[in-house]
Amino acid sequence: MTDGIVVRNCSTIEEFNACVHLQRDIWGEADLEVEPSTLFVVAAHTGGQVLGAFHREKLVGYTLAIAGVRHGAPYLHSHMTGVLADYATVAWGAC
Repeated sequence: MTDGIVVRNCSTIEEFNACVHLQRDIWGEADLEVEPSTLFVVAAHTGGQVLGAFHREKLVGYTLAIAGVRHGAPYLHSHMTGVLADYATVAWGAC
């Protein structure tokens, strides 16, 4: 099941929507608690980072980082990372 995990940038609205669905699957969050796909779009297009862990074509984990500036220096704020339970031991260990 875990052969072929690939970690890469998410870049399409379909991938960002899949990240939103994973939030519900992983944490069981209510709609008001879920980060919307627009946040993933903004992060990806303003210097942040959205990485996905894919098993074949299925998104099984992701991490979301927001771009920021502190004391004049750019940085990435790690906002959220989640992996489906069945993949948690291998998805990020492969990085």
